[in-house]
Amino acid sequence: MLYLLIGLTSVVVAILLWVLWRHEARQQAVTIAMPAISLTAAVMAVGALLYIGVGLNKDTDRWLSDWREYREFARQVVAGEPDPQLAANVPLQSLARVLQRQLHLTPSAEGWYVLALVYAEMEAPKVAVTAARKAVELAGDELDPRLLLARSLIEQNGGKLDAEASAILDDVLRSHPDHDGALTLLASAAMQSRDYARALPAWQALLNRHGEGEARPLLEKMVADAQRQLQSQLYYQGITVTVDADVRVQAGGTLFVFLRRPGDVGQPLAAVRVLADGFPMTVSVLPENWLQEMPTPGTQLEAGARYSDRASAGIEGAVESAERVALTGEAGQLAARLNLSAVSK
Repeated sequence: MLYLLIGLTSVVVAILLWVLWRHEARQQAVTIAMPAISLTAAVMAVGALLYIGVGLNKDTDRWLSDWREYREFARQVVAGEPDPQLAANVPLQSLARVLQRQLHLTPSAEGWYVLALVYAEMEAPKVAVTAARKAVELAGDELDPRLLLARSLIEQNGGKLDAEASAILDDVLRSHPDHDGALTLLASAAMQSRDYARALPAWQALLNRHGEGEARPLLEKMVADAQRQLQSQLYYQGITVTVDADVRVQAGGTLFVFLRRPGDVGQPLAAVRVLADGFPMTVSVLPENWLQEMPTPGTQLEAGARYSDRASAGIEGAVESAERVALTGEAGQLAARLNLSAVSK
């Protein structure tokens, strides 16, 4: 605002001087005219002042200051030869701004790799993925950029594996089956994804490699956890719940099916929400439908259901309920059959 006021004041003073000058010239019978170049210069000056006062981004001064102070270090990073002493004193946000600009001027695999690391440290996985992709494109088959891309993809996905990260890790482990970083990343992300069949071999490989070291107790625990979860997952896979309804219940609404231990209240162990296009309707309870850790195989569980005739209803709007029924059957083939009735919610 200060620059704007200065600019406008300068224009007003210039106009007053011009008027006085012309008035004096007329009294002396002298004709003068403002040259076109003077008009152009005045317009350019006012435009520049208006830009500085109004259009200049409030962060530009800080960016220019960072650019002057850290550009040399950014050049070193892009060249793959950063000064360790300088690295310890550069703020992450400043480095990200300056390094990104430098990479557009002089791109390199090393620079994009470091920028991806910086974004990951700043907990910005989306831009970390973009930077890591650039590093992979320039680095070819080097492992570190590919692993960083996989890690960034996993962080972007909330700690879970996605198809691309999974493919990268599989490819790395095919050529480097004992790579600790790839094994740890795969095992951890697979656990988060509840893909215990993939997590278990990775934890076991790490235990085989480091079973005599300090990490042994932790790795043994992770192997045991993965084994237990996998056993439960195999036991409770394939659960189906068939829901019947009285003739007065019209299809086309929202059906909620859930699993609980007998007598439990609060959050169910698993829950499924589906559009009921007709009754009877059979609903499968999949691994991703579990809201809590699966219980030990053989634990008695009950299935329940609630229904609303509105397609977009939440469970609090369900007006029809079914009495809970115990799951029966063999491991991997547990099932229950319910009937919606006027039971109170």
